[in-house]
Order: sequence, then structure tokens, then C-alpha cells
Amino acid sequence: MKEAELRNYWRFFVEAWKLFRRHKDVTSEQEWEQAMEEAKQIRAKFPGDFSQNVLSEILKELERVNR
Repeated sequence: MKEAELRNYWRFFVEAWKLFRRHKDVTSEQEWEQAMEEAKQIRAKFPGDFSQNVLSEILKELERVNR
């Protein structure tokens, strides 16, 4: 894997972590919708199955711990 590819993974993981961190205590439907919108924006920046799978798992975990 080339350095540029690694940096792209790193950027994705940073954004995914920030999404998780920002929405770790989702308490309202509005906050949940914001988390979903942010996930869609990250997904648009990082297309592909990998980002889709990781973001899906993040949203599932946020739902599990907050609902």
C-alpha cells in the first residue's frame, strides 16, 4: 500500500472517530438525524464498501448504547 493510500485511510478514521466522539451521547431525534447526516457526508468523501461498513457499525453502536 502506498503512503497516499495510507493517509486516505487515516483521514477516514479520524473523521469516523470524530463522528463517534461527537455523538456518543445522542439523546434526541434531532441529534440522531445530525449523526446520520454527518455519516452521509463522510461516506460521500470516502466512497467504497470499507467506509460504508465502518460507518454502519459506528451508527449501530451509537444506537445500541444510546437507545
